[in-house]
Amino acid sequence: MASRRAIRDRKRYAEDPEFQERTRARNRSHRAAHKDEINARRRERYRTDREFQERLRGYRHSRLYGISRADYDALLVLQGGVCAICKKKPGRRRLAVDHCHICRKLRGLLCSKCNVGLGQYDDDTGLMLAAIAYLEASRRDIVKSSASRATAAKIAKSLRRRLELALCAQFALRRGPKRTAGTSYATSRSSGSGSPPPGSSRRPARRK
Repeated sequence: MASRRAIRDRKRYAEDPEFQERTRARNRSHRAAHKDEINARRRERYRTDREFQERLRGYRHSRLYGISRADYDALLVLQGGVCAICKKKPGRRRLAVDHCHICRKLRGLLCSKCNVGLGQYDDDTGLMLAAIAYLEASRRDIVKSSASRATAAKIAKSLRRRLELALCAQFALRRGPKRTAGTSYATSRSSGSGSPPPGSSRRPARRK
């Protein structure tokens, strides 16, 4: 239970701008002087305190993507607890929240490799197709142009079927009955956030 002094200080902080600024300045000074110690304590608590860990994750999801922990969990259940691309279960690291940098729409939950991979290609499907062609061609030793055309047609036919099945699976995922988080990010940040509207021509930002 908070002491009388703590209750009094909270009330004064809320009502007295000068006291509020002095308190903030004192806190900033303390954090600057004990930065390493404070960060070490937070890292240790994050590592050992499950409740603290989940609370920080919830704050991050809410601040960056406008979704609650319940939204995240519902989307995770909808994906079957696996990455939306490679279908692998996450290891020690949770699946990352993936979103479109242009329209600000939440797209799904991805493992670290798939999430970084999309970022490295700037979400550009043309570059990804070029990478597929590069890999397929590098696995074959073809000299004659006639043979290359025939082989290319055969590979393209196979890839087309696989792409069709993958697209159907993704569309089915997005119209699932338990989907709750698909539009939260765009909606929650649309008021006063400076986010570009759907259809904006802004280039996607590279992921870090």
